[in-house]
Parts: sequence; C-alpha cells; structure tokens
Amino acid sequence: MRIITLLTVVTLVAGCSGGGSQQRPVLPDFPGPNAGIADQQRSLVFAYPALGQTDVVPTAPIVLRFSHPIAALPAGTTLKSLFTLKAKAATTGVDFDIKLVDGGLGVVLQPTLPLSDKTEYQIIAPQVPLALRDNPGAV
Repeated sequence: MRIITLLTVVTLVAGCSGGGSQQRPVLPDFPGPNAGIADQQRSLVFAYPALGQTDVVPTAPIVLRFSHPIAALPAGTTLKSLFTLKAKAATTGVDFDIKLVDGGLGVVLQPTLPLSDKTEYQIIAPQVPLALRDNPGAV
C-alpha cells in the first residue's frame, strides 16, 4: 500500500483585514501543471494559502491539490479523519468541513469558524493515500 506522508503540509497566518495583496498560491518548488509526475513521485503539488503566506483572510478556505487522486478509503475511515487543522501552538484541532474536488485530486478545507488573527496554523496529514493515475483504486 502506497501512503503519502504530509507532515505539516502548509502553515498559514490569518491576517486581521484579509488584505490579499501578498497572495501567491503556488509554492515555487512544486512542478508545473504540465510536468510529468511518475507514480513514485506522488505528492502535494499546490496549496492555498501558500507555505509561509501572511495576511490571509481568516474565513478563507484551505485548498490542497495532489499529483494523483486520493485513493478509495478503507471502511470506517473518513476524508476528514486524514487531516488535522490546528493553531501551531495548540494541542487540539480546529473544526472544519471538507470536500473532495477535481476528481479526487484536491480537497478544500473550510474552517467552521473564522481563524484567529495573527496566529500560525498548520495542517497535519500523516497518511493520505494517493492512487495510481491509471488505477484509482490502487495505492
């Protein structure tokens, strides 16, 4: 079974006014949209807010896109259980809604309450199973 490990996928800082002037959602080290990605290189390819981005609107959704679709989950496992959103200094998570988008290539996490101003947040996703492109059920 192939499992992608994403420890602290993205860190964001919620801004008080949501200025948005510094929003650059693609991390520079990620491959471009037309890059060939081998099955052995399954990974996160896009994150909004971007790693280290500041002045994020506290109600903004968090978008993660992967190189390959999220595989079928084992019985009893939910999509939400794969991710934890929390303030960096906190020991408990922040509640959020989640939906699968773009044919399973991405997820959108929407905090149920606005995030706190001037606070660093992180997403922890230690075991996100990504499928092979030609065989979505295989990991």
